[in-house]
Amino acid sequence: MAKPTINEVLAANLRHYMDLSPYTTQTALGAKCGMAQRTIGNYLNPTLRLAGSKGKAPSANLAQLEKLADALSIEVWELLRPMTKADRVIYRKVEEAFREVRSLGHEADAPMSSPQQPLQVHEPRKRYRGATVYQFPLSSKRKSSEDPRA
Repeated sequence: MAKPTINEVLAANLRHYMDLSPYTTQTALGAKCGMAQRTIGNYLNPTLRLAGSKGKAPSANLAQLEKLADALSIEVWELLRPMTKADRVIYRKVEEAFREVRSLGHEADAPMSSPQQPLQVHEPRKRYRGATVYQFPLSSKRKSSEDPRA
């Protein structure tokens, strides 16, 4: 499967977010953004846009993308990131969880009740056939009878 062009990604994402917003028509979204209906139509149908005189495919104006994102209450990158339906479901769940954690306020910044101890690496103990051998501390839960070196 061929990688979609950025214009195809923009078209798919713009259509998706338009369907979720109150601006379901090109005219309504254009009026909200101060753009012509034809411009939004071009973004939604990238195959209808003709290549320039040098053969380069036309691309979206970043200032206009920012206006579209603001009108749709999303971030600009959400219009430009390729997403499948499964990606959208996962992203929505992650975003909801993030908003819930953020709503907790400063509690989310508090340290965890049982912080994980960092791994302690000791200085090299010996060299074995030219390689440096490190000795890691044994877990306190491990019995000495289980130690293969004992």
